[in-house]
Amino acid sequence: MIEGRNHGLHDGYIFPVHGRRGLLGNLTVGGRVVDLSPVEISLFDQIAKRLFWKLLELTDPEISADLASRVEVQMTRREMEALNYLADGMTSNDISKVLDISSHTVDWYMNGIQEKLKGKNRHHVVAIAFRLGLIS
Repeated sequence: MIEGRNHGLHDGYIFPVHGRRGLLGNLTVGGRVVDLSPVEISLFDQIAKRLFWKLLELTDPEISADLASRVEVQMTRREMEALNYLADGMTSNDISKVLDISSHTVDWYMNGIQEKLKGKNRHHVVAIAFRLGLIS
């Protein structure tokens, strides 16, 4: 921060760029103190996203294509039901009662979902499912 101030960077904004797989990068703008309106912040946010994707496309088309590609996930109806209940904050016990199955079976579904979505834990699975549009 001190080095930044020595070069005239007293204030700034960071605009994160997310993709279907989470945070991909960000655009940082710094300089003198400038108060941006919500509309201006929104415009910078859109510019940051377009600039990020364009630069990625120009510098590494293969990675750009991979990140922009659709993520194909095949889940059963029962896995989707369990995932939706999980996103609603239900525990394995709660889900087992609603679906009239054992909590062991629910955990089996959850492990399968976690593997398919490459999630680290149940919270991560819900975040990934939201990003992919599997749940809303």
